[in-house]
Amino acid sequence: MSMWHGIKVEFESEIVDKAGMVSVSTWGGNAFSGSNIIQYKYNGVDFFVNGIPIDISLGIPNKGLCKISDKSINLHFGRINFGIRHRYKFPVLVIGFDSYVHRNNYKDMVDLFYPHLQNIMKSGMDFFKEHLGEAT
Repeated sequence: MSMWHGIKVEFESEIVDKAGMVSVSTWGGNAFSGSNIIQYKYNGVDFFVNGIPIDISLGIPNKGLCKISDKSINLHFGRINFGIRHRYKFPVLVIGFDSYVHRNNYKDMVDLFYPHLQNIMKSGMDFFKEHLGEAT
């Protein structure tokens, strides 16, 4: 495994953990659910928030069959892009993180994005609902 792949996996795992905390504090205890191995491996889903399947990605342009939105969030240290992947049985919201700094230290990247995570998740879910309707 390359160093970059290891950083990518650790970053995504940490963001998923933080997204769980943000989801529970924002939308209540039943809003967040993790994916099981089948949902993760075969559908590319990291977790669900209010029924919306979400995939966290460090570097969204690398996601196959992903329609990337023009909508993004620009921060002084990075950019957030949103996309919808139609590769599987159901569409998945992809939230792509791109950091301009600290690319070799995933914990620093997580610390930079964490204060903005609630807004990032709300914006992504709004994008998903606008383009696909409510998730079931």
